[in-house]
Amino acid sequence: MLITRMIELLISEQDKEIRKEHWKSLNILNAEIYRAANLIVTNQLFNDFYENRYINKKGELKHLDSQIRSLYMNKEKNVKEIKELKEKKKERWEEAKKFYDTSKQNVTYRITSRDFPQIPAGIVTALNTTIVKNLKQEWNDVKSGNRTLRTYRKGMPIPFNFGGKRKWLREKDGEIYVHWCKGIIFKLHFGRDRSNNKIIVDKCLTGEYKYSDSSIQLKDKKIFLLLAVDIPQNKNDLDDNISVGVDLGVTIPAYCALSDGKRRLAIGSKDVLLRVRMQMQNRRRNLQRRLKMVPGGKGRNKKLKTLDTLTKKEKNYVTTYNHMISHNAVKFAKDNRAATIKLEFLEGYGQEKKNKFILRNWSYFQLQTMIEYKAKMENIKVVYVDPYHTSQTCAECNNYEEGQRERQEQFICKNEECRNYNEKVNADFNAGVNISRSAKVVTSKEQCEYYSKNKE
Repeated sequence: MLITRMIELLISEQDKEIRKEHWKSLNILNAEIYRAANLIVTNQLFNDFYENRYINKKGELKHLDSQIRSLYMNKEKNVKEIKELKEKKKERWEEAKKFYDTSKQNVTYRITSRDFPQIPAGIVTALNTTIVKNLKQEWNDVKSGNRTLRTYRKGMPIPFNFGGKRKWLREKDGEIYVHWCKGIIFKLHFGRDRSNNKIIVDKCLTGEYKYSDSSIQLKDKKIFLLLAVDIPQNKNDLDDNISVGVDLGVTIPAYCALSDGKRRLAIGSKDVLLRVRMQMQNRRRNLQRRLKMVPGGKGRNKKLKTLDTLTKKEKNYVTTYNHMISHNAVKFAKDNRAATIKLEFLEGYGQEKKNKFILRNWSYFQLQTMIEYKAKMENIKVVYVDPYHTSQTCAECNNYEEGQRERQEQFICKNEECRNYNEKVNADFNAGVNISRSAKVVTSKEQCEYYSKNKE
């Protein structure tokens, strides 16, 4: 599993003048890299237009495609004829590729190297590879009008590729260094290291984890390494018949329940989450009111620094809180040998009035993303299920009727034949069990009965 870790870098150089030169080189790269990225996008776009025009001009290519598709549709496939047509098509494409004098990807590498000679070759290679990869993933959506073509701005990460054999991450005298281009050596600064980055980097150095093409980013007058690490999945003894349902609720942020058994885990508290966030937001609003009358000019950035600090603290608090919830949810699944974690598909969930306030103060999407990647590290699968009636159906007898969940935290089954008839059951636990047992796995909003019924 490939993850990215953000670690601060310090220029490892005692000489003040040399350190200034290194900063100058980094700032020049930072100012040029996004221009080079946009140049690559433009030229790759031209390549695609050229190919399309070539196909239209050479009607034979379209005809060959049509013939190959017809043969594939035929039950009695003529393998030999298909092979001959493919070879013919390949020959026609070779004629088109003579225009490039090289591969499509290498065209933009050459152009970028020529127009930006100050960017080292290892960075141009990595940048070209990254941009082309992004463009391939997004191009169909761009052509269908579902998104616009990505543009790159100043401050984007600077990717680098020094070749597979070169070890640019090294240890010396208990410190870890990045041997970068232009003779720059960075020292890794882990700080309080709440994310255990030091442990991950140590495993990279011993070979237990593999690190690959990464990037650095200049942000707020600091330098950060965006380290790409391939972490092998843990081989846990998991049971495919056991699932964990995670109910992301309003009263309790996350409530975990097993598909088999009474084990449960309530994680976090809405009151704690909201109390801290509301305190931060009130402080920020009060500061904003006071800063309205602050004049522009010199000193304004310094006066706004406290506001920026409060905004970052609030964001970091929610991120830390989501890390805590996701860690405990995945640990609960692992401890109970569950092979699958099931979450509700919550797109559009904030449209309900009762949820707007809590969602404004909490990032569900970020939490779901964290659960996904942490579960993947433990070889646990994460799927999404239709949220239709998961909180209003009895997990014991599957009875659904209006009024069974009279209060947010309480569920009472009204089926007289149910073992839990008229019993007060924790509503989040009941929903968690329903989610864990749900077979309505979905991948889009359109597949959810919950959203189609709400439309009506």
